[in-house]
Amino acid sequence: MLGGADCRPFDVVLDGTLLCGSVADWSALSVRHPDGGVIWSVRAPECCRVQLTPRLSPDGQRIALTGVLVARGEGVASMPRLNVPDEVGQFAFAPSGWVDSAHVVVINVNNPAELSLVDVARSALATPFAV
Repeated sequence: MLGGADCRPFDVVLDGTLLCGSVADWSALSVRHPDGGVIWSVRAPECCRVQLTPRLSPDGQRIALTGVLVARGEGVASMPRLNVPDEVGQFAFAPSGWVDSAHVVVINVNNPAELSLVDVARSALATPFAV
């Protein structure tokens, strides 16, 4: 089985590296080789355990979750402009995918036609653009 028997795959990058959640507890995230060997692992922060699907950066070094970035060896970094609940208590922006290892695309869950680009080095939200 791709990623190992206990891997609930969330994302995969071009070289085959996978982002897995544990079958028993998806908040226990791990980045793995296709054969299941663990490269690194982290527990998703409380805020982000039940949010939309996490996304793995193309270099396998960062995970974008709703409102936060998790970096290998660096821990959790907030994306301040994204980490604000909307009127119904859910996060308004969720990761959609990565452009490259420095920029993640987020979607406005209240208006799916609105996407924004986040520069992970600055944790800054660029001007939204419509699709």
